[in-house]
Amino acid sequence: MNSLVNKKKLVAYLIAPVKTHTTILFSSDLLQIQQASLTLFLNNHPEYDLVNTFFELAETKRQQLKWPELKKATECCINDQADLVIPEIKNLISNKYFSDLLLNCINQNRLLFCCDQPFIHAGTLSAVVEHNKQQRAQHGDLIKAGLKRSHAKSGNPHAIDELNRVNKSKISHAIIYSLLLHPIIEDYAQNGYSQRKMVDMLNLEGYSAPEGGTWVLSQLQKMLERMKVNQTALLLESRLSQEFASGLNSDQIAQKLNQEKKVIPPRGQDSWTEDLVSSVYKRSIQIRDILKFNALVIELAPILNEYRIDEIDNNTIDTLFSKAVCEQMAYLKT
Repeated sequence: MNSLVNKKKLVAYLIAPVKTHTTILFSSDLLQIQQASLTLFLNNHPEYDLVNTFFELAETKRQQLKWPELKKATECCINDQADLVIPEIKNLISNKYFSDLLLNCINQNRLLFCCDQPFIHAGTLSAVVEHNKQQRAQHGDLIKAGLKRSHAKSGNPHAIDELNRVNKSKISHAIIYSLLLHPIIEDYAQNGYSQRKMVDMLNLEGYSAPEGGTWVLSQLQKMLERMKVNQTALLLESRLSQEFASGLNSDQIAQKLNQEKKVIPPRGQDSWTEDLVSSVYKRSIQIRDILKFNALVIELAPILNEYRIDEIDNNTIDTLFSKAVCEQMAYLKT
C-alpha cells in the first residue's frame, strides 16, 4: 500500500493518424503501436502510476494544428506534478507550437519521455529544438542561394558544389541519426538478429526511419553502411589529421594503411584507396563539426531559456553568450 502511495504520476499523450495535403504523418496502425509502447514503458518503469491519457485528434490542414490535447496534457502535468510520456513523437519536435508546449512543461521541472526517440528528454529538448531551428534556417538559406546561383539552362560548372552545400544539413541529420541509433543496432547484432529481424524490431519498438515512417531493409542497409563509415572515421580521425599535417597526400596515406589492413581494415573494399581515405577523412570532419555544434547548443540552451522566461536584457544576454562561447571554444581545443 505504501509503495502505491509513493508512486510518481505520469501523463500519456497519444496522437491519432492525420493526413495533410500531400503526406500521411502517421500510419493507420499508429495508435496500436503507441499503446504497445506505452504498456512497455509502464512495465519498465514501475515507479510510475498512469493518471491520465490524452488523445490528439489532429485537423486535416497542417497550418491549423494548435495541439489542444497536448496543451491539456502539459497543463495536467504542471498542475498535478506529473511527468509526460509520448510514445510516438516522430518529427513533431520541429513544430514550433508543439515544442513550445513541451519546453514550458519541462521548465516547470517536469520530466519528458519519448519512447520512439529516447534521446529526446527534459535534459536535451532545448538543444534538439534549437538544433532543428538552426538546421531549418540554414537549409532554407542554402536552397535560396543555390537556386539563385545555379542556371540549369545555361549550365553552371559549380552546380554540384551548390547542391552539396544545400544538402549539408540533411547529411548532418543523417550522421546524427546514425550515431544515436548505433548502440541499438549493436545490441541487435549481439543478440544475433539478421538484418530483416532488425527491421522488424525497429518497427516493433517504434523507432522511426531516417525520413520518417516505418523501416524497410534497404534503409537499414544504408544505415549500417553509414555506421561503418562513422566507426572508421572516429577511429582514424586523429591519425589522418596527423598524416595530412605531416605533408602526406591521400594516396600515400592509403599505401601506409594497406600495410596495416589487419589492424585497420578498409571499409567494404579489398584495399585502401585514395578516394576512400578522402571520404573517411571528410566524414571525420563532419562528425567533429556536428559534435562541436551540438556541444555549443547544449551550452547555450539554458541561457536561451533564461532569456525567454526571465526577459533579461540584450546586453546581459550578449555578455552571457560571449562568455559561454569562449569557454566552450577553449574546452573544445583541449
